[in-house]
Amino acid sequence: MHATAPVVTLVIAGACSGCYENFGKTQILSSGAAVEESRIVVDLADRIHLIYVCGGDLAAQSSLDRGVSWAEVAIDTGVLGGGNRLAVLAGDVEADHLYSFYRVDDPALKFARTTDGGTTWNSSEITTAADSARGLCLGENPHDGALVLAYGADGVAYSRFSADSGENWSAPSVIRVGDTSSLRLWKLAFLADGELAALFSDAVDNPSTQTFYVASSWDNGQTWTSPVSLYEPISGEQSESGDLIVANEQLHAAFSTRFGDRSSVNHASRSGEDWEVESAILENTQSVVADVHLATAIAGWPILASYRQAENIYYQVWDEWTWTSPARLNNAWKRVLAHYGGMGVLSDGAIGATWSDDRLQPGVSADLAFALSDPSNELDYGVSLVDSTLVSTLVEGDSIRFDFEVGNWTSWPGTVDAWIEYSGDRGRSGLLSKRRITLNPGESSILRLERLVPIGTAAGRWDLKVLVGDFPVADYDTDMFSVEVVSASPTDGRAYRAALK
Repeated sequence: MHATAPVVTLVIAGACSGCYENFGKTQILSSGAAVEESRIVVDLADRIHLIYVCGGDLAAQSSLDRGVSWAEVAIDTGVLGGGNRLAVLAGDVEADHLYSFYRVDDPALKFARTTDGGTTWNSSEITTAADSARGLCLGENPHDGALVLAYGADGVAYSRFSADSGENWSAPSVIRVGDTSSLRLWKLAFLADGELAALFSDAVDNPSTQTFYVASSWDNGQTWTSPVSLYEPISGEQSESGDLIVANEQLHAAFSTRFGDRSSVNHASRSGEDWEVESAILENTQSVVADVHLATAIAGWPILASYRQAENIYYQVWDEWTWTSPARLNNAWKRVLAHYGGMGVLSDGAIGATWSDDRLQPGVSADLAFALSDPSNELDYGVSLVDSTLVSTLVEGDSIRFDFEVGNWTSWPGTVDAWIEYSGDRGRSGLLSKRRITLNPGESSILRLERLVPIGTAAGRWDLKVLVGDFPVADYDTDMFSVEVVSASPTDGRAYRAALK
């Protein structure tokens, strides 16, 4: 249980809009097939587990060394496509236990369990009238280890519990009878005294107006209190995404809403019996905000809110009085970001995050990505490819442009070298350009590479790598991209084609 855990704080830098803060270099862990959905959990042994749906199969990757190396294992094959069908939980009573619920075929759900820290999995099917588009939630009672599953079907929110780690499940209990098209479950959270809270959204008077509710249970979901509305919505306001956690023995909820073409993310907390909307995390933005997640250190403070907005992931910190400005977590290609799987917190306060990233095959596949914050709070300097301009056919006078962002992730000003090297077939290599950059703490600068494709360029693959350090040693970070130069066509001896690899 978490009761004897040491007091730690979340490892995050002071937020600044547009920089990557102290999250390390993004790792691409699975590529070649579209990652449709993922979840991250950290168990009591500080093992990081990523559970995800890729190419129609359910798989897991686990790391015993804070994300340095990963072991992949298949859990189940043939999982149906479509989102919102995956609930994952790290065992709170035993560190080796990990649980996952997922949909394989309506109305069937499957329950997978590992008792060896993610090395092997076994699964069993639960036949129930569940519509996973209405959400799947899983929680564990910290007192007796009972598992509680919540799901929706035909406008009704149900719960079932298991007292034997998922071997057997109770008959369904009703949490709420709601609107068929609006009701959606978001999260279960247990408090220290055994109270179980369920966060869900539903219509108020008609499906065009929705809000978020919380209901409570004191018997592992067998009976529920009447739901309490977190706020009064504007007529026509729609619910988008929500999350619920326990921090400092209080319930905290974050939820995104949409009204017309404007979106907001709000924060509410419960002290005693009453809920209060604390403040807006993000207010009145034109971009759709989805995949809202909350996280906190084991000690319960501070609270971290993160969410997907357009093609990027942002996070903000609540210091009990106000939310910091948004800071970008990922270095996406500024293309379609399929999903954001949330955050997990290690015992020393370091934060791991997972999402989809299409940098390797833009517009073709969404790859599984992972990044971890540094407990030292000093990540030196980093570089990431942030944008590109490509055309399918290049002729004399045309160019390819790539933008790299170089950031200072230390607590002091500094000067570093940033340079670009190229290499091709048969050992062809060299230095393309070099700059010396001075940056203040938390500051970043865009480095642009813009080059013509010369007529005499040999056909084949060319790798271009941007490096940061004390030239010629790349002490801090690197990133790379490739172009393929194709021989001139018979009709136009000046035409070449470049494609991102």
